[in-house]
Amino acid sequence: MEFARLAHTFEELERTSSRLALVGLLTELFRLVEGPEEIEQVCYLVQGRVAPFYVALEMGMAEKTVARSIAIASHTTSEHVLERYNALGDMGLVAEQVRQEAEAVSDTLSVGEVFLGLKAIAQTSGKGAIEQKIAKLSDLLSRVDSLSGNLWCASCWATCGWVSATQPYSMR
Repeated sequence: MEFARLAHTFEELERTSSRLALVGLLTELFRLVEGPEEIEQVCYLVQGRVAPFYVALEMGMAEKTVARSIAIASHTTSEHVLERYNALGDMGLVAEQVRQEAEAVSDTLSVGEVFLGLKAIAQTSGKGAIEQKIAKLSDLLSRVDSLSGNLWCASCWATCGWVSATQPYSMR
C-alpha cells in the first residue's frame, strides 16, 4: 500500500469524531493492506509506534531537530520553519505548508519503506546520532507529498516521538 493512502486515512481519522465512522475508516484501511508484514506495520503506525510497547524505542527528536529536517528537505531555513511553528503550533502543519511552498516533487513510497525509515531513525544512537537522524528524516521528507510530510513530522515530534507516544495519530 502507498504511504500517501495511509496518510490520507489518518487525516480522515483526525477529522472524525463518530466512533462508528472511525471503525469504518479503519476497516477500509485494513482491507487495502497487502500482506501480514504490512498489517503489522500499519497496526503499529495506527498506534503511533514502530515497535511493541514493551520495546523502549523512541524517535528522540526535539522541536529544533525536526525543524532542521524540514528546512533541509524544503530548501529553507530552520528559522523560517520555527517562525511558522510559533504561528501555527503544529510541526506537522508547518511541514505540510513549507513543502507546498517549495513545490517539491514526491516519490511514491510504500508503507513498508516509511515504516522502516521511521524505525531506522528511532534505532539510530551513539556519537553523531542527532545529525544522522536529521539527515534520515530530511531525506524521507524530501521524498513524500506534503500531507505525508505532515504525518511524518507529527510522528517525529509530538511528545518527542509520536512513534513512542501512547496515543494514536488520530488523537493528537
